[in-house]
Amino acid sequence: LTLEEGDEGFATPAQASERLDRVLGRVDAALEDARDFRRALAALGDENDGEDAGAGLDAIRAEALALKDAWAAVSGPAATIQALDKTRWTAFDPAHARDKLREADDALRKAPAKARQYAVHADCLRFVEARERAAGGWVGALKAIDLSQSHERRLAA
Repeated sequence: LTLEEGDEGFATPAQASERLDRVLGRVDAALEDARDFRRALAALGDENDGEDAGAGLDAIRAEALALKDAWAAVSGPAATIQALDKTRWTAFDPAHARDKLREADDALRKAPAKARQYAVHADCLRFVEARERAAGGWVGALKAIDLSQSHERRLAA
C-alpha cells in the first residue's frame, strides 16, 4: 500500500484538509444563516423560537476543526512514507529509513490527545509500524545481500 493522491479509500492530509475547509465553510454559512434567522425572529418580537436555529452547528464546527488538527498531526508522517515510497530500490538506505520511520512514529505518539482519538491517527500509526517492520526485516536483509550488477539492474528497472 502507498499513500498516493487519488488512491481509492484513502485521502492524503492535503485532500482531507481541503474537504474539511469546504465543510467548515458550509457550517459557517449555516451558522450565519441561523444568526440572521434569530435576528429576524427577534425583530418580529418572537425571541424564543429562534433558539434552536443552528443548534448543534457549533459542535459540528468544533469536531471538524479537531479532525482537521488530527489530519495535520499525520501530515508529517504521511509525507515521510510518501518520500520513502518514491525512493528507488538501489538508493534505499534501510538505516536511514528506520530513523525516519522512528521519527514519524514518535511524532504520531506525541500528537495531542484529541488528534489521537480519530481513526486516521490509528491507521497512520499502524502504517508507520508496518513500514518499520519491513525496513528492519526483509527490505533491509534484501538490500544487504551482495547482488551481481545484472541482478541490481533488473531490480532497479
